[in-house]
Amino acid sequence: MNRLQIVGLSRAGYYRFRRRHESGPTVMTLRNDIQHIALRWPAYGYRRVHAELVRQGWKGLSSGYSGESDLVTDKQVRKLFALRKTERNQEVAAVKAGMDPKTARKYLRWNRLPSELPRPPRWRTWPDPFAGVWEEVRELLETNPGLEAKTVFEHLQRRYPGRFPDGQLRTLQRVKGWRATEGPAKEVFFAQQHVPAS
Repeated sequence: MNRLQIVGLSRAGYYRFRRRHESGPTVMTLRNDIQHIALRWPAYGYRRVHAELVRQGWKGLSSGYSGESDLVTDKQVRKLFALRKTERNQEVAAVKAGMDPKTARKYLRWNRLPSELPRPPRWRTWPDPFAGVWEEVRELLETNPGLEAKTVFEHLQRRYPGRFPDGQLRTLQRVKGWRATEGPAKEVFFAQQHVPAS
């Protein structure tokens, strides 16, 4: 007895499920856009690729995009809720609803649709302590792109004694995001292979 028979799926149904979820229009379009960006700007890391995707109009992408929340629809979760009453276990219901069992457990635990889940805030929840000196930080980084956030932070602590406690170093580490979106481009090099003449 194979795994498909255990969960009650036909082989054709399984491959149809795989095909639908591996090459759905959203995922394929996103992959295509990422490939175009990578070909156009080979030195871009994931932060700059993400920033370019946002510029191109992609919405709902977190910086560490997993795709899960954007790919599970209300319709799939409704189907999961209905199937949980008729199927032997949650994993079978999850596969038939078209999602990963781990994702299904999450939605069954919350008992809510993806559209009903609160989105994390995309704004600051407290005042930015570096707002007054950000231009100075930018100038430092533009003149010396190799500076680390800790070095810049220590410079600010020396220049403005008592204004920046040690706990604010983590806040200044957003310098990584600035480097990715506005900083200098990374050096591109091509490895060469020297083949000895015969």
